[in-house]
Amino acid sequence: MGMGVTRMAAVAGYLPQRAALDQLDKRFAGKGIPYVVIKGVYVRECVYPDPTLRPATDIDVLVLVIRQTSLRPNC
Repeated sequence: MGMGVTRMAAVAGYLPQRAALDQLDKRFAGKGIPYVVIKGVYVRECVYPDPTLRPATDIDVLVLVIRQTSLRPNC
């Protein structure tokens, strides 16, 4: 696999996660729900000069248990 293909694969893995985190942020902010993103997509943006250099496959989020019901559809 050439360097260009590897780079494209890394970007292709990063962009959907970044978009998902943006959606999550909008939904939580719209309901006034505080949350913390740990590891994954957020950390790689803070630690790495190029966030695509660190692979991640999920988004880990901490939310207060008493607030989780606010995220269910039709609540």
